[in-house]
Amino acid sequence: MKILIIDDQQLILLPLKKRLMSLGYEVAIESNAKNAFQSYILFKPDLVILDLNMPDVYGLDIVKLIRFHEKDLTPIMVLSGEEDEETILKGFELGINDYMKKPVSLTEVCKRVERLIGHDKLNLDKIYSQKSIIPKSCVGIVVPFFKVENKENIQNYVRFINQNIGCHLCFINVSGDIITQNFLNELRKSRESFISVFNYDFKISKSELLRLGMLHLSKHEDLDYIGFCDSQFINDLSDLEQIVKNLETQKFKLITGLRLNSNEISMVSGLLKESNKKMTNFFISRALGFNLKDSHSSIKFMDKEVVNIVFNKPFLTKSLFKVEIFLRLKNYFGVKKVSSIIQEYPLQKIVNKDRFKYSVVQSFKMVLLLFMINKSYK
Repeated sequence: MKILIIDDQQLILLPLKKRLMSLGYEVAIESNAKNAFQSYILFKPDLVILDLNMPDVYGLDIVKLIRFHEKDLTPIMVLSGEEDEETILKGFELGINDYMKKPVSLTEVCKRVERLIGHDKLNLDKIYSQKSIIPKSCVGIVVPFFKVENKENIQNYVRFINQNIGCHLCFINVSGDIITQNFLNELRKSRESFISVFNYDFKISKSELLRLGMLHLSKHEDLDYIGFCDSQFINDLSDLEQIVKNLETQKFKLITGLRLNSNEISMVSGLLKESNKKMTNFFISRALGFNLKDSHSSIKFMDKEVVNIVFNKPFLTKSLFKVEIFLRLKNYFGVKKVSSIIQEYPLQKIVNKDRFKYSVVQSFKMVLLLFMINKSYK
């Protein structure tokens, strides 16, 4: 049994192909919608799986060519994030056999394929027990990686890649040591489509390396959203899923994580730090023109179009580049609009100790530096 999958996003094509091949199907993939009909003619599949919203060619036009030009009754399954009811009904009128709305379980897709064209006799229980979700949107994540604490951690990242179709991880080797470099290169082996690695050059600041990582991911045509986060963030997916959902369904261009407070500091030092933190955030909010509770959050995800606006030029500072992100957005969108396109999302699972030093001296230096960069952006 032969299956042709047509989708413009490689991050979805490759895992779906791998899973269907494990079921015994012969699978061909086509990421260029312009070549989709030609691939169909040459491959002569027993089933076509296609997306609707692709650049250059609309998915239903491919359905029309198969049904009316070729007068072929080959089963067609639509796998798409399209939510318009009229479009879905139009698809069935044109002759599609099944429609599945993203996000959808990869196991459910395989079961629907099995129902449409059958399968070879295999041990399907083991294959179906592997839980993965085909998302509506694809996400690129820049992850600063400081050191290899435990070599068993590689399994955590492998599990993340296997379970999260539609994610591309771009690791930044911040430590620059050879052990971490070898670890990340080993992790990337045979997963080149899902993992990128940037090794730290001490001539380049960490903020600059992160900026280059964001620009690198922005060149991936199959990504819808791009962000950066701590390595611990990807160990819990509940926050990531909700952040992406908010970007998909609401008008936000950027979502920044609002971290829970750590209880690892004493009451006295905690009160002093909190007081200094409120003071610095007050001046940051004044500079931005809108309120932010956690301007230094290291978790930020944004619409792909925002990446070039924010990261097209090197930042002026190393310590306040996260604040500069908001200043650049304010300059581009204007004071009135910028506050409506940014959301502070309260992180549900992560308690992240704030690494920024909120001593009186550090806070004063930060406010002075903020005044200088704000003047530059004006």
